[in-house]
Amino acid sequence: MKTIHQIDNIPEELTGSYLTIGNFDGVHRGHQYLFQHLVNQARNAQRPAVVLTFDPHPKMVLHPERRPFYLITSIEEKIRLIEAQGVDGLIIIPFNLDFSKTTAREFVCDLLWGKLQIKKILIGHDYTFGKGKEGNEAFLVGHGQKLGFGVEVMRAFQVEETIISSTKVRNAILAGDVKAAAAWLGRPYNLVGRVVPGHNRGAGLGFPTANIEPER
Repeated sequence: MKTIHQIDNIPEELTGSYLTIGNFDGVHRGHQYLFQHLVNQARNAQRPAVVLTFDPHPKMVLHPERRPFYLITSIEEKIRLIEAQGVDGLIIIPFNLDFSKTTAREFVCDLLWGKLQIKKILIGHDYTFGKGKEGNEAFLVGHGQKLGFGVEVMRAFQVEETIISSTKVRNAILAGDVKAAAAWLGRPYNLVGRVVPGHNRGAGLGFPTANIEPER
């Protein structure tokens, strides 16, 4: 998988792609379902499968008053988990206040079409984008008909009648319900951090442990 950190540095082999866009925090089972659908369609069409995401998370920039803001995965974890889905390219757009002023039209015409020349875009059922969230399914369909790319809206992914979202996973972890979080993530939740000295209680009992200082 090619990982691109600048939108002005798109390699030719990733143009003409089948694309999906989102924050994808946690890369949960709903995200995995979307990626698998994307990869299957791209392979059938002999096109590259590309994921576009943002760093930092837009809410961290647009809502600085919401602190602490917890993320399920670090950007390094997210890259690794997305790569495991078999996509060909990951574009990470640096998100800042200037970029947040990009209109939906600029996003579609200048980036998706102008730089990526996408052939099809797959989005979640509730996805919005652009300044003021003016971009939506109808907006994409209209521009796709004018410019020449397809649009597919994916249904909500459910586990036992629960619609899976990053917010639900995040809240489950914060509440200590790691069983629900694991069911929705499709894997046990893990912490990433630095190993730090502890009180050696485990070693004294014959079970030495590694003490983790989480990143978030």
